[in-house]
Amino acid sequence: MYPPSTGSEYVRSQTRLPVGFQFYPRFLQAAGYYCTNNSKEDYNLVKPGKVWDESSKEAHWKNRAEDQPFFAIFNHTISHESQIRKRPHQAVHDPRKVRVPAYHPDRPEVRQDWAQHYDKFTEIGAKVGANLKALEKAGLTDDTIIFYYGDHGAGIARSKRCPYNSGLHVPLVVHVPEKFTHLAPPEYQENGTSDRIVSFIDLPATLPSITGIKPPPNFHGHAFMGPYDAGSQPYLYGFRGRMDERYELIRCVRDERYIYNRKYMPHKILGQ
Repeated sequence: MYPPSTGSEYVRSQTRLPVGFQFYPRFLQAAGYYCTNNSKEDYNLVKPGKVWDESSKEAHWKNRAEDQPFFAIFNHTISHESQIRKRPHQAVHDPRKVRVPAYHPDRPEVRQDWAQHYDKFTEIGAKVGANLKALEKAGLTDDTIIFYYGDHGAGIARSKRCPYNSGLHVPLVVHVPEKFTHLAPPEYQENGTSDRIVSFIDLPATLPSITGIKPPPNFHGHAFMGPYDAGSQPYLYGFRGRMDERYELIRCVRDERYIYNRKYMPHKILGQ
C-alpha cells in the first residue's frame, strides 16, 4: 500500500545520507555563520535533521545576530520550465527575433517558448537586482562574496535533464570584493571571464574553503577558491539516469573543448 501522495516523493529519491556525511551548511554553521535558504529543498534524499538556521520563503540574512557572518541562498523560480509555457503571457522579447538552435525546428511554437524563456530571465534580473540593492542598503556590498548561477539548462527540449552542453552549461558569475581578492582563483579578473571548467559538485568544497575550512575528504568536488583551491581540473562528468519514472542511461565526460556522450540504452528515444 502506498501512503497518501503529493506526487513529489515519487519523482525525488528518498535515499538517506551515508553515516559520517553532513550537508555543507553544517560546516559553515560550525564556523559561526548564519545559514539561510529561500527556499527550495530539492535534496533528492531524506533531509537529515536541521540543515539551515532558517529555510522558508521568509528566510533572509537580515534575521541573523548583529554583525554575524552569513551564507544565504535565494532561489528565484520565475524561470522554471512550467512558466515557459504558461498562457496567457505578456511578451517582452519578439519571437520573430530570437535565435532558434539548430537542433530545434524553426516553428512559431518553438520561437514562442524561447522568447518566453528570455522574458522570464528578464524578470530574474530584476529579482537579483533587488537582492544586490538590499546588500548595498545594509552597507554589506564590500563584505560579501556573491555567486550567481542557474541550476540546469533551459526548461526546453534537449536542455534540462540532458547531458549535452545545452543541458549542462549554465551561467556562473562570481563577484569578489577587493578585500577578499586573496581568496579568488588566480585567473579571477573583475568583469573578466575564465575558461576553467567547474561543476556544481565543486561548490560544497569551495564554500568551506573561502571561510578557511579544509573541505572534508568525503566531498567529491574540488574547491575553486580560497586557501584550499585544488587547481584547474582536467575533466568534468555528467549523467542522465532517469526523468521521473522514465529510466535511461547516459554518461558524459568533457574537458575545456570537447564533450563525449555515451548512450547505453539506444532503444530509448532521446525525447522521452
